[in-house]
Amino acid sequence: MRRCTVSLLAGLAAGLFAAAASAQPRDPSVPPGLDPGGVPVAVFADGVDYTDPLIVRRLARDGEGDLIAWDFTDGDARPFGPTDPRIPALLALTTSLRLIVARGAAADPARAARLTAFAVRTAARIVVAWDTAPGRPDWALFLEGVRRFPDRLFVIPAVTGLSYVEARAHANLVVAARPSVVGDVVLQGESADPGRADLFAASAAAALAADVLADQPQLSAAEIKTRLQKQCGSGCRIGAPAQPR
Repeated sequence: MRRCTVSLLAGLAAGLFAAAASAQPRDPSVPPGLDPGGVPVAVFADGVDYTDPLIVRRLARDGEGDLIAWDFTDGDARPFGPTDPRIPALLALTTSLRLIVARGAAADPARAARLTAFAVRTAARIVVAWDTAPGRPDWALFLEGVRRFPDRLFVIPAVTGLSYVEARAHANLVVAARPSVVGDVVLQGESADPGRADLFAASAAAALAADVLADQPQLSAAEIKTRLQKQCGSGCRIGAPAQPR
C-alpha cells in the first residue's frame, strides 16, 4: 500500500502543471503588487476574488509579482471565483501569514492530495487541509504526503465521530478540534460559525502556528506542533480577529 500511495502522490505532483500550456485566460487580470511577506500558508479553496483589495494584498506572489497559486479546474495560476468564506475567516485571525491558494471542484475526491502535491512545490510552511478526514477517498494519499514532507506542518479539522488516532501519531500533523472533540489542540472563539466550528479550529491552529513561525522561523514542523500542544492541548479561546494590514 505504501508503494502504491507514493506512486499516486508522485503522479499528482508530476501532472500538476500539465494543463498550463493549453490553458486560456478566462479570469480577470491580477492587480499589480508585491509579495506581502509573512509565513506562507497553503489552502484549497472554492475560489478567491483576487480583485478585492483586502484579499489580494494578503496573497503570496513570486519575484515577478505573479500569484503563487493554482486552479485545478482551469489549469492556470488564477484561482478566481467568489471568495471562499474560509479565506477571510483565516486571514482575520492573524497578520503573520500570506496565503497560497489552490482551487478545484468541491466534489473532487482527491482535494487534500492535490493540495499537498501543489503546496510542497511552493514555499508553504503550513498546509491547511479543511476538506479531508478518515474515510475520504484521498485520506491514505494525504497521510502519505504528511509522511514524505516532514518539514511542512499540516493542519486538519477534527470531525465529530471520526477517529484520528493514526493522524495524531505524525509529528508534523495537527488535528485541531473544537471543544468536546478530541484533537491535538482544542480551539474556540467568538467569531466561529457554530455550524463550522471544526473548520474554525483548523484555521485558528494554522494562525497560531503562523504567529509562532513569524517569531521563530527556524523551528521545525514538529517543534511547532509541540508548542501548540503545550499552549492549547487542553483548550484555548481565540480572541478578537486581527485587523488586516
